[in-house]
Amino acid sequence: MTQGNKIAAALRTRHSLTALAGPVFAIILSFLIALPVRAESLSDVERFGRVAGVYIGIHNYIATFKKGRCGYAMKKAFPTGEEVLEKEVVPLLPPKDRLVLKVPFSQAYRQSLMQSFTVVPEMIRAAEAQQDHKTACGIVAGMLSTMGSRALEDWESVRDIGRTLTIP
Repeated sequence: MTQGNKIAAALRTRHSLTALAGPVFAIILSFLIALPVRAESLSDVERFGRVAGVYIGIHNYIATFKKGRCGYAMKKAFPTGEEVLEKEVVPLLPPKDRLVLKVPFSQAYRQSLMQSFTVVPEMIRAAEAQQDHKTACGIVAGMLSTMGSRALEDWESVRDIGRTLTIP
């Protein structure tokens, strides 16, 4: 399997951003638990692909949240998924392979953006079923902010791998 295929496979199977069955909070909890991708059994390419995919995806979720009816509850600034893709992930890819390697990341960006339009409102509805609107917005804002911070930590731990990716 080529390294490009490994990235694509890693992005197709990345954490709970692609597995949206079950209660919303169970999904988010499993996402938080699974977010650190430091397993020794993963190759550097797989780790880079998974972490970059999660990093792009969570920023799509945050951007969708901030544009919605609870956006006022998140004061912290985060880049959008598109900004993460274009300014942080793609520039780290080796220039000669950049166009080929960008494809799976662009697909992950589009997929997580589309999912965010469903998942984020469902997160808010689920929180509102147990809390008043303002409290629910604060809870979801806190969860997304925590996930964004954790994704950033993981991204910082693997971003140098991007400079070494090549396609044989």
